[in-house]
Amino acid sequence: MFARSFPVGHAGALSLLLGSVCLPALTLPALAFTSEGTAAGSQCIAVDVNDSKVVVGDCLDASGKLGAFVASTAGMELPLAPLVSNFNCFIGGLNNDPLSPKGIGSCQDANHAGQAVVWALSTPGALPLQLQPLFLGNHAEAHAINTAGLVAGVSVNSNGDVSPAYWASGATAAKALRSGSGLLSINNCSVSDINNGATPNTTSAVGHCRSSAGLPVAVLWPRLTLYAEPLTYPEYPESGGYFGDNCHVKQINLSGQMLGTCEFGQNEVRTVRWAAGGGSAVVLATVNGAAATHNSGVDMNDAGVVTGVYLSANSDFNQPYSWDPNTGTDAQSIPGPSRSNTGTPVAIGNNNRILLNFELSTGVTQASTYKPGGSLVADPPLDGGLSDVGVALSPNGCQAAGVSEGSNQALTAVVENALSCP
Repeated sequence: MFARSFPVGHAGALSLLLGSVCLPALTLPALAFTSEGTAAGSQCIAVDVNDSKVVVGDCLDASGKLGAFVASTAGMELPLAPLVSNFNCFIGGLNNDPLSPKGIGSCQDANHAGQAVVWALSTPGALPLQLQPLFLGNHAEAHAINTAGLVAGVSVNSNGDVSPAYWASGATAAKALRSGSGLLSINNCSVSDINNGATPNTTSAVGHCRSSAGLPVAVLWPRLTLYAEPLTYPEYPESGGYFGDNCHVKQINLSGQMLGTCEFGQNEVRTVRWAAGGGSAVVLATVNGAAATHNSGVDMNDAGVVTGVYLSANSDFNQPYSWDPNTGTDAQSIPGPSRSNTGTPVAIGNNNRILLNFELSTGVTQASTYKPGGSLVADPPLDGGLSDVGVALSPNGCQAAGVSEGSNQALTAVVENALSCP
């Protein structure tokens, strides 16, 4: 499992379904979503789910207050306590701890300022733990949490400058993530993801910094206690022998492999998967054997298999792909339903199951799942309603969660009700 990365400070996901219209009858084989209820608010969205089927999400109540919830049992959401009673909170994700799962997010303090927090999800009524910024910082943001409860993010000062930081499990004090001397500036680094080490000395992180010339640099912290190291600039001979630049890394998996994108030449953006340690990389060249000069990785599982989007030569819309860099540089497209304009993958599980959203020609969104070599499977909205959107997939790939717009146009947090892993 890779640690989940969630920017904290807004809840734009609740607007995903605005403007949708009635969903036409589906002809795909289908699974079913189950509502998580309305105990935390009347308009809800599920934002993450783990292998134990614990779901977290966000709700708006009738007064417009934003709150977070946890559902350890399908259909039984429970509100998570805020820092200050009746003030806004937002949860971004949870970890994969089977016994004592934790979630990260942001809550308003008494001054209405957003503060990074960690919830112990097994005790939803308990106050969350507020993460402190580094010395001279104004507030913190939590970007990722791993199974051991280590949190990575940034400390933000009063000028808006960010410095990368991490927090030990159960701790409130931030510790700085250090950049290398000369090349990198610690004030211009941010963390994207961490993997599943048990301690800071066994956990790696990835992110990006700015060089002394102001250019973006993808970096790896081999351990949270070590200096950041620039990742290798990959070479792609087919682009005229250009080396990639303007690289961004978004994810690191259990094996230490890293997913990101780089620019090549004048007008190419390509998916890159770096090997553990960052010394070598594989660049996505083609999809179905045809050139795909604009592609981007969305998610990667622990085996290093990637899903993402590309632009084909005869389309102006993003299309989804599945790619195993262990077998070469060619990806396979994922076929969409009839009348679909564009498809966007959300996540890929360790069983290679992929969660996607397709926009149909009618303007509605349809959540679906797919396994390479198999069929596309629809997750219809609740009660014969309007659109639905897949937002998260458990690391093992067995449970999808998201939001459904019912026939009454209410947004409901949902989770798949499959009795066995699809």
